[in-house]
Amino acid sequence: KAYMEEEETSLKLRQPRPQHWYTMAVGRSKFQISLTTNTQSKEIGCEIYIRGKEAKEAFAQLKQQKEPIESALDKLEWHELPDGQDCRIKQTFNGDSKNKEQWGTLHYWLKDKSETFYEVFAPIIKTLNF
Repeated sequence: KAYMEEEETSLKLRQPRPQHWYTMAVGRSKFQISLTTNTQSKEIGCEIYIRGKEAKEAFAQLKQQKEPIESALDKLEWHELPDGQDCRIKQTFNGDSKNKEQWGTLHYWLKDKSETFYEVFAPIIKTLNF
């Protein structure tokens, strides 16, 4: 959060909590941008997380626009999560968040990806019809 504030992000930030993810609003309830860290696999991620009973329908509508979305963001992982009702669309980056020497690179990637995810997904999410 401090890095993003110093770099003057346009995203609305909340108070961080002691967990392996950090969420930000994307302009519609049940949708969020989630930044994650996985210390075991040594990777960080940025994703659109979709919750609730309409998540599968929203995911399907977003996936219909996969080509233009990925042309703006590069290849994404599209996880429908069939065993639950939630879905996610994710991109990852290799890096060890426990290694302070990597923090500058990792923070830059998270800021850049979260802002780009917002720019690409927010207008589309606001027009979804379900």
